Amino acid sequence: ADAAQTIAHGADMVAIGRAAIGNANWPQMLADGESPTLPPHTPEHLKTEGLSDRFVDYMRRWPGFVTGGA
Repeated sequence: ADAAQTIAHGADMVAIGRAAIGNANWPQMLADGESPTLPPHTPEHLKTEGLSDRFVDYMRRWPGFVTGGA
């Protein structure tokens, strides 16, 4: 709803940001009425979303984003 209001007020686009990292199909999930998973994400979940081990290790530094991370 907030994104639609932002577009209605003249924005050309709205970024999804971190929500899409843990849910690669986040826009489709919302269109289908599903709720995306919320952080903290397990490393296994992030890997199923297509993230590499190296990127998951990097994201462990983000407080509250990866279980067992910062």
